[in-house]
Amino acid sequence: HDYFCQIPNLVDELDLTPQAYRLYGHLKRVAGESGKCWQSTKTLSDKCRMSAGAVSEAKKELENTYPPLIRITSKTKENGIYHEIVVT
Repeated sequence: HDYFCQIPNLVDELDLTPQAYRLYGHLKRVAGESGKCWQSTKTLSDKCRMSAGAVSEAKKELENTYPPLIRITSKTKENGIYHEIVVT
């Protein structure tokens, strides 16, 4: 995943917003073989050059497509709650 990742053609057919498509590409790249990502909304917004609000909306969009492209689970840690994002 250092030099390339594959995005299924289906993703291009889903009529995603540019923000959701960009976020999906980033998540696909950083999730690796496990398909899991724990980056914060701030980190995702910095890496994708979007506002935190745009990242949140894009996450909802990716989670609510059919078929869902990501699954988000809230997890508790000693310093608060974080999201585990799984690329499906």
